[in-house]
Amino acid sequence: MIKFLREQDAGTLREVPVGSEVVYAKQVPPEYQESPFDETMFGPGEYWDGVCIFADYYSYDYRYKLLSDDMERLIKAITTGILELTPSWEMEEPGESYPLEDALAEEIPPRNKAEYSREEVAEWQELWEEWDGLDPEWLARAMTLMTGNEWECGRLHGSVQRDIATVVYDTTKIDKKDLEILEIEFFNTGTDFQVEIDGEYELNVYCYSWDEEDMKKEIADAVGCNPEDVILDTYY
Repeated sequence: MIKFLREQDAGTLREVPVGSEVVYAKQVPPEYQESPFDETMFGPGEYWDGVCIFADYYSYDYRYKLLSDDMERLIKAITTGILELTPSWEMEEPGESYPLEDALAEEIPPRNKAEYSREEVAEWQELWEEWDGLDPEWLARAMTLMTGNEWECGRLHGSVQRDIATVVYDTTKIDKKDLEILEIEFFNTGTDFQVEIDGEYELNVYCYSWDEEDMKKEIADAVGCNPEDVILDTYY
């Protein structure tokens, strides 16, 4: 006995022997699909460690997302004015105030060594002079100084012209492929599928490719089957 299933992308009927595992993936309507990024949007940002996103077209409350603990400490330290302090070697009288290097060691210590060098303390002073609110380029320089890793700025683009965001990221943790995935998740430009196996709902799979064969591979990897066993039902 043979049962027939319509494979929409091919517009044909495919013969599947009864008893075999049928993996049917139906696309969630685009207006209802959920990006994996939504799960971490209001959390501590553990899913995307080493990233901060600036999206100016959002309301002020959402101007930046995924701040790490280090970033939070940095912003708190800056806004309380510790960088206005003077290094001990520039004080006219030792002990006249709390020295800058001690404040840095206490509030935003370096992550890759015991203490900042004189040159690095001077860099913090320069950053303070340039401080004019939280800015992506400023944050990248400060995080480089704080962590010892190279931080850079990049751009994320959505499906329409206004969908632009700036991302500040740790180059030792985030590569070009990671940024491509982050861009898709942040602007939700992937494709969400509800996957059934033998007629029973199994899971949702978020696909990053627009090529249907690649979508089948992504779904197959998530389910644990062969790509040729996946039947797509899309809106394309």
